[in-house]
Amino acid sequence: DNTELYVHLLAVSQNHDLALLKLDGYQTPALKPGSPRQLAQGDPVYAIGNPAMLRNTVTSGIFSGFSGNFIQTNAQINPGNSGGPLIDPQGRVLGVNTKKKVGAAIEGLGFAIPIHTVLKEFNRHLP
Repeated sequence: DNTELYVHLLAVSQNHDLALLKLDGYQTPALKPGSPRQLAQGDPVYAIGNPAMLRNTVTSGIFSGFSGNFIQTNAQINPGNSGGPLIDPQGRVLGVNTKKKVGAAIEGLGFAIPIHTVLKEFNRHLP
């Protein structure tokens, strides 16, 4: 509804490209965490965000595997949906979209920080 709300910074991760923000005075909806380790290669995933000043976009892709400590997907990660959730078909959060690889011979390599890493990182700030 275009209402402007203000948040304050609660915590910044020392280990990951993550920050925890707090919105006072509102009960916001929450998604349940999923289990990235239970994913099989080829399982569908969805990246949600606000790229290119668009609102609430969803891109679809598949789970490709793990690359180091990241979930790898071909769901499009663009500026604006970085920081949004990577979810499974049941709406459970698998991770936080964080980066993509680009290059002349590379397309569609997106990465998300697994949700268990995010929850562990901010555990002392969560209810």
